[in-house]
Amino acid sequence: FVGTGTALFNVAKQKGLEGIIAKKANSCYEERRSREWQKIKITQTVDCVIGGYTDPEGSRQYFGSLMLGLYDKKKQLIHVGNAGTGFNYALLKEISQVLKGIDSTTNPFAGPTEPKKAHWVKPARVAEVKFTEWTHETNEGGLKLRAPVFIGLREDKNPEDCTFAGQQGSGS
Repeated sequence: FVGTGTALFNVAKQKGLEGIIAKKANSCYEERRSREWQKIKITQTVDCVIGGYTDPEGSRQYFGSLMLGLYDKKKQLIHVGNAGTGFNYALLKEISQVLKGIDSTTNPFAGPTEPKKAHWVKPARVAEVKFTEWTHETNEGGLKLRAPVFIGLREDKNPEDCTFAGQQGSGS
């Protein structure tokens, strides 16, 4: 598909594929990663309700990951995954202060969550995350975000508007 990489990428996106592989036209095949060959991932974004967070691990401070959810048709908050990347030190500190302001002792999620040990918050804040695809879990957990990465807090979005409706792969 020489010269039509953008069109190929758009078709891959329409078909729900993970991405495409691109290479410099004059490069040879190599059995390792190199600058000559690139994996170009297709990502999507979604706005999710923050329902909790996990403890930090290793040298990380403040929190480990944000626990994310979307509302279903019954207006129940369903856990769709955790975002543990996309943060720098200043952002971890800032979001930690936001989370402490909405601390709760009640789990806002209906149904199972991972991990079992979590810190709950009132479902009052929205995070925009990018991800590669929706995965269909085999247990009662339902849909999950694959490889979610935090982009930012949405000050302009109402948490109740974060629903499965219109999400690809959600069946809604």
